[in-house]
Amino acid sequence: MDGLFCYGCCEQNDIHSPHVTIYESLLYSARVRLSLEVNSETRKMFIEEVMELVELNLLREALVGLPGVSGLSTK
Repeated sequence: MDGLFCYGCCEQNDIHSPHVTIYESLLYSARVRLSLEVNSETRKMFIEEVMELVELNLLREALVGLPGVSGLSTK
């Protein structure tokens, strides 16, 4: 296998709890995706920056909800 490469891809559909806020969902995602070397304050700064970038600040305390029932649209 030396010198050979294997490539693959998989579809990614994140599953979010309908009972948490957008901010809590982003906080959890940052916790599991970022290196352990990234401290809590830096994670929170990243989250704030992303929320501002995608204009979610006004919805930070909104519940994620259930698709087709309540909550936010993924579109």
